[in-house]
Amino acid sequence: MNINDRFEFGKYKGLRLIDVYQGTLNIDRCLLREYVNHLLNTKARHHYERAINCLKLEFTDEFIVTESEIKAYIYIESEATRGTDDPELICVPISYNLEDDLQSYLTIGNIRLGTEIGGFHSLIEFNKTKGNEHIIGGDPQYISWCIHNVGSFCIPAEELALLEESKVAAFKGFTVIRKGEGIFEYAPCINREAYQFQEKVKEINREKLNKLSSEPDDREEGYRESGPEAYGYDSWEEMAYREAFEEDDDAWDHYNQ
Repeated sequence: MNINDRFEFGKYKGLRLIDVYQGTLNIDRCLLREYVNHLLNTKARHHYERAINCLKLEFTDEFIVTESEIKAYIYIESEATRGTDDPELICVPISYNLEDDLQSYLTIGNIRLGTEIGGFHSLIEFNKTKGNEHIIGGDPQYISWCIHNVGSFCIPAEELALLEESKVAAFKGFTVIRKGEGIFEYAPCINREAYQFQEKVKEINREKLNKLSSEPDDREEGYRESGPEAYGYDSWEEMAYREAFEEDDDAWDHYNQ
């Protein structure tokens, strides 16, 4: 598989090898908005508030999330009805600064995973629930997994070297700055990092390349095997299932009972 070839299987089907390896600096803004809204306006908020223990966050009554901003509000009693038997509550922007607290709140799930308080939600895990996955951070580990586990999947040595010369975009959380009273701008925090495949992975890749080069090609010119058999599986269903359960033979056998 060359770096500009597209995956024909798995969770990154349709994406180029280089895109899966590198990730992107331009994460889909709609996905970011949905993720931030999920953290601030669903039951996930209760888990996070207990973990961070920030009173200012707990005092904030409402968040409105756009693709670039978070607007924070509290409800106060209207001066016009104050002291009456039927006081009216009005929604006003907060006056206190939540800049650092929001940044920690949005980032913690992406650097600390676990279920001790009901679970943190990383953007990568949230992305998996959306059906049509977007590129976030680079995923060279998935490429290593394919070399280990997927039939004839291998990468020419010079192409593998080109991948290692490229930096991987590593999503680290969010940066938040205060833009005005109750208005906070947010953006993804992404580092560019070098990556080297493990020697064991390179060894397996070389063995596959050598095997392919030694096998006679008696197929018709221009024909390219692209079915599940090309990757060592009997069906696309088996391939998808085994990939999901990381080659668990017992799980596959149980599934077929």
